[in-house]
Amino acid sequence: MIWIGIFTRLIFVNMDEFGQQASRVAWYWGATVGLLASLPILVFVEFGGLTLVMSHAAVAADPYTPAEGRARANILRLGFMIPVLTQAVGFLMVRTWWR
Repeated sequence: MIWIGIFTRLIFVNMDEFGQQASRVAWYWGATVGLLASLPILVFVEFGGLTLVMSHAAVAADPYTPAEGRARANILRLGFMIPVLTQAVGFLMVRTWWR
């Protein structure tokens, strides 16, 4: 993540002013649209949609079994990654449209 931050800053600093403004606008609007796009996914997860996706063995397993632990870890990873990915996709869409 540190390398990504360093190289992203170098790319941004070396852009001309129009490219920098395009990047700012794309991040603002793209990230906003991306977060809004993650809302239906959040609703799906909150209302038990993951039980349709996950195997019944992992859902019905004892909470102390390794299968349940892996299932919860996967759900946690999914929860962390959905907003980040939807923001990045939104940014790329608006940046491409701007170009």
